[in-house]
Amino acid sequence: LGGSGLAQPRQPLTPEGILALHRAADLQLAADGRRVIFVRRHWEPQPDRFQTDLWMVNDAREQVRLTSHPGRDEHPRWAPDGRRVAFLSDRESPGSRQIFLLPTQVGGEPVALTRHPMPIEQIEWSPSGRYLAFLAPASVEEPTTRPPNAPPVVIGEGDRPHQLWVLVLATGEIFALTRGRHHVTSFQWSPDEARVVCTARPGSPLLETAATEVYLLPAIGPEGPPRVAREIGQLSPLTAGRGAERDPRFSPDG
Repeated sequence: LGGSGLAQPRQPLTPEGILALHRAADLQLAADGRRVIFVRRHWEPQPDRFQTDLWMVNDAREQVRLTSHPGRDEHPRWAPDGRRVAFLSDRESPGSRQIFLLPTQVGGEPVALTRHPMPIEQIEWSPSGRYLAFLAPASVEEPTTRPPNAPPVVIGEGDRPHQLWVLVLATGEIFALTRGRHHVTSFQWSPDEARVVCTARPGSPLLETAATEVYLLPAIGPEGPPRVAREIGQLSPLTAGRGAERDPRFSPDG
């Protein structure tokens, strides 16, 4: 073998070494095909938790760190114009993820778009970039203390299903598209923004069941989002297979 250096002895893989590895997840390709934004995840011994930040890499393989915060920055999604990224973070309130907006130019600071009463789970830009749809439970007033004669807690009975919401970026207004006891699991905008296709199942988000169906909802009309939410249980599903339907997608022609 050529070279004068000695081979380095292999180090055994330890649990600490595994935790120290940096992992890339949730890769999102920009519309120009030249940039990828992703979540970089690693373990921080102090405060003993996983840290997640947003990074970007271009076609020259240059990596740029976009966020650096003790909060968890996750779920990045490119705006249709490719100049902004929306993402979820609990940087303002630990455990309560909200939507933030970040310019992709280096040095830009994230701006909070929502302070929703409940944590947000998923986001997706509308094709025009004027709206963001997201999933979150409906907020309900809860007592701060539990009466001593209160009935026992039954898992699933008090859980709030995820509903589908729309954020108007120009005004900051938020409108509910769904309500009721159906738990929405995934969704997508139609190309003309007039409709949203989603999957949902009846019951609590904690009581997992494979029976999800596909539904079609009105989204953006001449006056914007609907002012009255639809109850999914009153709609006719597009599927009736009693199987695990997920991630519905419109064809390009709608």
